[in-house]
Order: sequence, then C-alpha cells, then structure tokens
Amino acid sequence: MNKSITFSFPLERPHCGVPMANGNFGALVWGKDTLNLTVNQNDLWDHRGGELIDERDSYSRLVEYAEAHHFDHSLNETLHRTQTFEGRPRRLAVGRFDFHFADGVLPVTA
Repeated sequence: MNKSITFSFPLERPHCGVPMANGNFGALVWGKDTLNLTVNQNDLWDHRGGELIDERDSYSRLVEYAEAHHFDHSLNETLHRTQTFEGRPRRLAVGRFDFHFADGVLPVTA
C-alpha cells in the first residue's frame, strides 16, 4: 500500500518547513518564491576550545563560591548568563540550496 504525506506550499519560514532526516543527515524543506533545502549532518562540530570540567566542580562548591564573593544575584543567573561561543564547541553548518523557478512557477506540494 502506497502512503504519502503532502505539505502545501508556501512554507514561508524555516520553522514552518518539512524536516526530513535519518538520524545522521537532515534536510529542512521550506520556501515561498524559492524552494529552499537547509541541510546539516550531526557529526560536524568544531571542538576547538571547549570547557574543562574538573571533578571538584560541584554545585555545592559553586554555592560556596557565590556566597564567599557576595554575589548580589541568584546562582541561577550566574550559571545561565548570555551564551558566547568563543572557544567553545559549536555545530558547523553544512549549507542551504536555493532553487529558483521561472516567473510564475512556484512549488505547490512536497
């Protein structure tokens, strides 16, 4: 028995797109005036830098440190500050393919 799932275009934003993946490689199909395929792979990471976690790094030691230094904000704010990626592992993007069609031709279903 043939089964199919149909998605109607336009899918204007990436968050509206149709994800297709096999657990290793994935593509997100989306678009309005163009058909966009955003692709990525799960093992493409830049591991330079990164955080070294020592066995002595425990929650209780963080609380001690916060109390000793008279932090005037919560420990949660200390641990969840604005994230920067300087020197930390991060995912590398593979890319996106944009398919442009002749005037008046648009994708209707996928």
